Amino acid sequence: MRFRCASILSAILPAASTFAMQQGNPPSPKISAPSGWPVIGYLIAAVLFAVAITLSLKTATRSEVEESGA
Repeated sequence: MRFRCASILSAILPAASTFAMQQGNPPSPKISAPSGWPVIGYLIAAVLFAVAITLSLKTATRSEVEESGA
C-alpha cells in the first residue's frame, strides 16, 4: 500500500510542478524596428536637402546676374 502511494505521489508531483510552471505570464513578443525603412527615409531626406541647396544656389546666382544687367 505504501509503495502504491509513493509511486502515485512520485508520478503526480512532477506533473503538478510542470502545470504550475505553465500558468505564468506568456512571454512578451520582441518589437524591433524594420531595418530598411529608416535608411530609405534618410536617403530621401538627403536628396531633398541636396535639391533644396542646389535650387537656392541657382536662384541666388540668377538674381545676381539679373541685377548686374548682364
